[in-house]
Amino acid sequence: MPYLAGMPPRGIKILAVLLVVLLLVAAGILAWMAIRPPPRPAAPPPGAGAVPAPPAATPPAASRALGGPRYYAGQPAPAPGFSCKLTVLDNTGYSVGYCPDHKGPAWAAYRVFDNDVEQAPPWPAKFTDDPRVQGAPHSSDYTGMGYDCGHCAPNYVIAVCYGSEAQHDTFLMTNILPQRPVLNRHVWEGIERAEARNYRRKYGTLWVVDGPVYGEHPQRLPGGEVVPDKFFRIIVREVAQGEPVLLAYVVPQAVNGRESPAQFLVSVDHVEAETHLDFLRNLPDG
Repeated sequence: MPYLAGMPPRGIKILAVLLVVLLLVAAGILAWMAIRPPPRPAAPPPGAGAVPAPPAATPPAASRALGGPRYYAGQPAPAPGFSCKLTVLDNTGYSVGYCPDHKGPAWAAYRVFDNDVEQAPPWPAKFTDDPRVQGAPHSSDYTGMGYDCGHCAPNYVIAVCYGSEAQHDTFLMTNILPQRPVLNRHVWEGIERAEARNYRRKYGTLWVVDGPVYGEHPQRLPGGEVVPDKFFRIIVREVAQGEPVLLAYVVPQAVNGRESPAQFLVSVDHVEAETHLDFLRNLPDG
């Protein structure tokens, strides 16, 4: 170029520096335009039909707590074939579904847990009539009849978990059923002992429901108390929240006292078929 050829060397050098600076500035502007985020759209005016946020997800049924203060997966409920109108009596440490027609509990439900207590308070001096119930059973009705006053909610484990007042409540006659001594003092006592001393120590919290199974033509005591043919017990523990492990028994009155409780293990469905009661009814299907 003739113009550049006539320029002094110093002028050519300055011009070259200016060209380099202009090229760098242009490159920077292009790079910034390439990487900047796109502009936000303007917020719609009020009432312009903005899309609402999706609702929060509902936790699966198995993650909801099923174990309550007394019941696991709900209170036992009458099923087809159950004819007695129950009165639920809440006591310290346990509840019963009392049947006035049978003059005894159809079920008792409670929760036990591991603690440092081993020694229960001394037994109360006597069984107690329940003033909440008209025509309540009396301990004198059992005198000379060949039956023990069998606890539905047991004395020992309720006492060590909930204290002396709760223990006294287990001696209410609305918690009592006629049990043959050989059953009450051997096989049934063995199940209660395993629950109180072994299972709760090993597993922590347990939920229990137990009660009578009546035959077609049951005997009545002079006071009107109906004598069960058998007794059931369901013990529940959780391996994780909403994941129960179940142990169920049905034990007849006619035992010799030498049997192992294990030979009376059954399914919960079997207990429901025998009692016409619905247990664990809040468990999800499957």
